[in-house]
Amino acid sequence: MYRQIINTENKKIEIQKYLKDPGFLGLGFLFGDYKLHETITFDFEKKKIVNKGKSKTTEIPFQEITSIWVHQAQFMEGDELDYRVGVFVKTGDFHSLYVFFEPHFGRNLFDRIEREITGGNEPFRIRKFQELQKRIANKEHY
Repeated sequence: MYRQIINTENKKIEIQKYLKDPGFLGLGFLFGDYKLHETITFDFEKKKIVNKGKSKTTEIPFQEITSIWVHQAQFMEGDELDYRVGVFVKTGDFHSLYVFFEPHFGRNLFDRIEREITGGNEPFRIRKFQELQKRIANKEHY
């Protein structure tokens, strides 16, 4: 179970990702509360992404980002399809950032983030999960 809260300010976008702990026999998914899992901040003034988890904080300077991807994800047969956004950096590593559940829902947010990071917008493209896996496996640099 997953929930995210998006806060936007002039110079920042903050996405708080909440998860339910499955707990004993998975009952937490039914009866448990959502707990903050990580916070992702797009800081347009400092030109970096800060991903703060429970035990680790990662900073990604905008100049290290080579591309921003939207890809489809459906991890189990019968699950609802969702759309995930992440960035590739110069080393070829991929950093997953946030999720949206319908292609039109996240478009304005994605366009703003892309424009702030790269200075422009590429034609919007949703990639298949297999494309992402292939690029990660090959550590392709762009």
